[in-house]
Amino acid sequence: MCRWDLIQVLSERTVVDPWVCANLVNLFKEENIIPFIVRYRKELSNHMDVDAVRDVQLAVEELRNVAKKVHAVIQTLKKEGTLTISLEKALLNCRSADELDHVILAINRGENLKILTVEVNIPDRVKNEFIRWCLNSMNHNTDPGEFDFHMRSDSFCGNSYKSPSLRWVQ
Repeated sequence: MCRWDLIQVLSERTVVDPWVCANLVNLFKEENIIPFIVRYRKELSNHMDVDAVRDVQLAVEELRNVAKKVHAVIQTLKKEGTLTISLEKALLNCRSADELDHVILAINRGENLKILTVEVNIPDRVKNEFIRWCLNSMNHNTDPGEFDFHMRSDSFCGNSYKSPSLRWVQ
């Protein structure tokens, strides 16, 4: 139901090739345990070690939990009659527990949510910092372009990182 692809987000978050993520998700779905995957499914896991496979498994569980929580929040808001299109979009775009917590906090405060469109992928740590910055500055009509992605991203992406194009959508 969420507006993100599990395999793509998992690949970005764990820095593992998408084909390996897809294989691991299928192996987890078939209830294979990590030692079995590492020992007998090396070709499917691209010869990953136990810790790396465990990291992927934890990330899959976190993403599934976020999706379940988003679904539960949407159902609750529908029952209350308070779900708007922009609120539903904001919830469906949440890719981490932190993002979801920020949206829920804004809902609880009764704030009018703005949706930010980002035209490039940014590292999760930078994105979470940006989300916090947006929530703090949203009420001050601050332009999202004032956030310096390049300065915050150098340590994550190197000098070749291109700042995203941002705009608010009501």
